Amino acid sequence: MQDHRKRIIVDGVDFAELFQFHRIALAISAALQPARLIIGLLIVLAIITFGKGWDKWDRMAGPSISPDGLLAGEITEAERRSSRRAMMAAVLSFAPTTQYPEPADDPESWKIEQLQPLIADLPTFYRQHLAVDESDAARRATEVRLQRISDDLERTRPRSPWEATSTLLSGSFESLVVAVSSLDIATVASELSTIFYHMPCALWSLNKPFAIVFGLFLVFILAIGGGALSRMAATQIAGQERLRVRAALGFSVGNWRRFSLALLLPVLLTLLIAGIIVVLGLLMAVPWVDVIGGLVYGIAILLGFVMAFLLLGFAAGFSLLVPAVACENCDPGDAMQRTFAYVINRPLHLLFYAIVALIGMVLGYVVVAFVASLMLNLTAATFGALHDHPALHAAGGYSIFDLVQTRQSAVFDTWHDASTAWFVHLWETIVVCLVIAYVVAYYYSASTVMYLLLRRAADGQDIDEIWRPGLVPGTLAPLPSPPVRSSAGK
Repeated sequence: MQDHRKRIIVDGVDFAELFQFHRIALAISAALQPARLIIGLLIVLAIITFGKGWDKWDRMAGPSISPDGLLAGEITEAERRSSRRAMMAAVLSFAPTTQYPEPADDPESWKIEQLQPLIADLPTFYRQHLAVDESDAARRATEVRLQRISDDLERTRPRSPWEATSTLLSGSFESLVVAVSSLDIATVASELSTIFYHMPCALWSLNKPFAIVFGLFLVFILAIGGGALSRMAATQIAGQERLRVRAALGFSVGNWRRFSLALLLPVLLTLLIAGIIVVLGLLMAVPWVDVIGGLVYGIAILLGFVMAFLLLGFAAGFSLLVPAVACENCDPGDAMQRTFAYVINRPLHLLFYAIVALIGMVLGYVVVAFVASLMLNLTAATFGALHDHPALHAAGGYSIFDLVQTRQSAVFDTWHDASTAWFVHLWETIVVCLVIAYVVAYYYSASTVMYLLLRRAADGQDIDEIWRPGLVPGTLAPLPSPPVRSSAGK
């Protein structure tokens, strides 16, 4: 009897193509190029500025996130009482012995919003009124008391959206680096889930206005900055040139709609389909017509499948959407189509490349963070070797896995000491932001390499073939020559 068994090839892995992964490792050094670091730094500073600006407004409205962080949810009434008690203790500990201001009404009726301005003024008040005639011992004792009060306030105070988000993100990233370094796969999966799923869901649940506005702002910033970084990576990989900052930003700004819509299109289509399902569901609210609603429920299930497909494709191919536009200069729909096709046709390639890119990111970060922490610590130790300036007490003390430190409140006797400390902290913050900028630059550089390798594996197109001026957008075909005017009719 003839054997009719057939072979089934899953993903059609071409190992000759798969083992081009070493090109992803080149992103480790490419992300250190000054032009890419500048663009990455601009992205980081824009996001931080927006977040801090929102938090400033949110503090006036009253922060509402638990002191335990974003994933702990909304602040409870018990936590509010604890925060209020800590603030009352801070105010009353100074008010009886000084002219420190306090609310005129009964302390039991004080509200957090009343106490916050007073708490913010505590270090200034101490510097102006208490440190004048005190002995050194008394001054140190008061500083210790103030630091203890500050620690109590820090543990109990409510968190604002950006502060809670950035704290969770930095903590999860540090845990991710440690987990990858120790090959702890369970922790890697948990931290990735926290960053890409639990954190957005928590933001949506706790503060929808911030989630929407910050999400749209983030898309716009990543469209401009990420598009520029991806274009720089694509042109260098194709062997054409190293774009300058101005040229890269000019390309991304000129195509900001394409980059932005490429990131938003899968979400917008999902929302549109969800709206259609909601409208179909209204049929169930009308007697007799509900029978029709039951009949069309099968259509709703099919639409639900499309929503699931779009969301899963978006989650798997998110990193490829911006590089698709940067490499092809294509429309958002074409970018989504290409990305989804590569995710479906080459899932094992995508998984393998993503793992390599994650390992490369950790290796690059560890090296860069080690250099940055060593530099900051050595500078702080040597700069203050011959004196004991109070502005340097909080300088240094960094480690590879603790670059984003929580600064303790410090008290300074003079305005110039406070100003000096502010400048020292500013320069250290810029160095830390450069490390974060490196991670951003690496992410888009590695994602662009991944896109070109997946395109090569799926379509057989060389990685050095990208769109350039003079070609039809989305293709490698040259633009048609303009018609030549005939002089016969003159």
